[in-house]
Amino acid sequence: MFFAANNKTSFPGDINFDDGISRTPDGYYSCTPNGNPSRGYAMRIGFPPGSVLSQLASSAPSNDRACAKLLVHVATTNSSIAQSTANDPNPVNRQLVVNTTPPPGGGAVELKIPGGGWVMYGYQWPEPSRANALTNAITFRQGGAPVPTLTVFRHDGANGDTNFNPLYPFKMRGSVDPNGNVIGGVHVSNLTYAIDVPVVTNAPFDLAVRCDASAVNILAKLDGGMDLNSQMDLGTTTGLERRDNRPGSATDVFLGYEQAVQQFRFGPEKFAAKNTLSNNVTSLGAETYYYTTGGGLMRINGSGNGAAIQTSTPSFVYHDPTAMATPIGSGPATQMNPTNPAPGQAVDLWVKVGFNAQTNHCFVYYTTDGSNPEGAFGVGSSAPFRAQIR
Repeated sequence: MFFAANNKTSFPGDINFDDGISRTPDGYYSCTPNGNPSRGYAMRIGFPPGSVLSQLASSAPSNDRACAKLLVHVATTNSSIAQSTANDPNPVNRQLVVNTTPPPGGGAVELKIPGGGWVMYGYQWPEPSRANALTNAITFRQGGAPVPTLTVFRHDGANGDTNFNPLYPFKMRGSVDPNGNVIGGVHVSNLTYAIDVPVVTNAPFDLAVRCDASAVNILAKLDGGMDLNSQMDLGTTTGLERRDNRPGSATDVFLGYEQAVQQFRFGPEKFAAKNTLSNNVTSLGAETYYYTTGGGLMRINGSGNGAAIQTSTPSFVYHDPTAMATPIGSGPATQMNPTNPAPGQAVDLWVKVGFNAQTNHCFVYYTTDGSNPEGAFGVGSSAPFRAQIR
C-alpha cells in the first residue's frame, strides 16, 4: 500500500498530482483538479501498471474529495509520449508524465490529497459478495433456512439528526447490492430509522458468511470470543476450554476468533441472453423472459455487466426461447419447448454455454406472480423459485 499526506491547510489546500494532459478518462480518476494547485506531474508508485488501488483509509471529513479508486498507468518522463497515448484503447497504456523514472516494474497514478488530510491506497481486501441474494454478508440460519427478522425503530437523541438514517449499521453487516453500494435503512420519521434484526430462538443455529472469492480464509467471532466450531471437529474438541484463539494463546489480532468451514468458492455466475454481449454476471440487470398464458413471450434485454469476464465463469451463455436448440444429434425446434404452453403443462428449457470445462452448474430463477426473478448460485431472493438445469 502507499500513504500520502498533505500538511497544507490554507485555502486552496488540496494538492493534485496531475500531469495536465487531456486524455480519455480511465474510469477511476474521478477526483480531477478543481482549481486547486497541481504539481504538474503524476505520482510515481511501485505498484505495477494495470493495478486497481482502493482507498483503504483516509482522514475525515475530507475523504470524499480523494478518489475512491485509482488505476495504475504506464509512466513516462516524456510528455510527447504521454500525449500520443492519451486515447489508447487500453487505459493502462495512456501514459502519465512523472518527474523521474519510476521504480522497476512500477507505474504512475493521478490523485488528489485533501488539504490537511491523508489518504491510504492499496489492493482491495475481501468484501461482501455482491452476488449474495440474501444481501447481508453474515446471516443466521435455523432449520436450514434464514431466521425471521423483526423491524426495529432506532432513534437519535433529542438534539440529533432529524433525518437520522445512518449507513454504518448496514455497512458493518455487509449489506450491499450487486454494484457494491450499501443497502441502507428507511427513514420513517423525525430522528428515527428502521432496521431489520434477525430473531434467533433457543435452538441450534448456523452462522453463514458470504464474501467475495478473493478471501483466502474466514474467521468468525461471537461476543468477546466463544467456541463456535468444536461440534464440527475443528480446533480443540475435548475439555472445558475449546476456543481456537483463547487468551494467552493468540495475539490481539486473532483473539476470540474461530475457524469457519469453507463450503464452496464460486467464480462469477453468468446469466444468459439472446445476444451474448448482453450476458450479466449479476442477477440485477440480467436478461429476463416473461411468458403469459395466451399472451406470448416478452424479453427484457440484459445490461451486459461483466459480459467479457471469463475467469471462473463461462465465456458466454446463450438462450433464445424461439431459436432452435443445437445439441449433438437431434434437438427440439425451439429452446423453450413448447413456446406456448397451456396452464400446468411442462416446459423444457435449453441453454448453450461456452465452454464445457468452464461450467458445472446451471439454474433457472423464476416467479409465478409476475415479479422480477432475482437470485445467485442457486438461491432465490424473496419471491423467486429456482430449478436446476441438467
